Amino acid sequence: MNKLVDFMGLFKAREKFGLSYQNISLVGLACLGTIYLNSNYLLVPIKTLVLVGVLASIVVTVIFIKYYKREFGIIWALFHNLTIGCIAVYLFVFTNDILSTKPLSKEIVPIESVKLQDNHQRGNRALEPVILVTIKNRQHKITYHHSTFKRVMQSKNVEITIKEGFWSYWVLTNVEFVKS
Repeated sequence: MNKLVDFMGLFKAREKFGLSYQNISLVGLACLGTIYLNSNYLLVPIKTLVLVGVLASIVVTVIFIKYYKREFGIIWALFHNLTIGCIAVYLFVFTNDILSTKPLSKEIVPIESVKLQDNHQRGNRALEPVILVTIKNRQHKITYHHSTFKRVMQSKNVEITIKEGFWSYWVLTNVEFVKS
């Protein structure tokens, strides 16, 4: 295991011009995990997120090659900077919500369909309800915990709180079930 860690160079101290950047990949992975955990409320298309991440990675790779061309190869720099792309995607999603000055609006939206899916946890056979709703002419899946199954099945509509984000992508802030 130690040889693998040494080969990958994960914990090797990297510093250039007094700037330490050895743990940037851990920060990038943490940002990616945060985006994944909040994906129920994410209305930005996945193509846009991938485009932002790849463009940020390419820009940072070009900068890295200019200043670090003797120390790193272009392949290593690109993969290392993909995690910087994850940070850029996180900042894109975060600033879309935080910097928005548009007012919140509430809408009642009908639930188009309810599906049950396996939550893929070991030792847990509970099925999670997944509802499909159309928000701003775009279908969106929202997954809930298996304990909310009764509430999901009793309601035919959801009340959503939504606002237009800073980057003109909609931000879903709250979803409540409306009893019918």
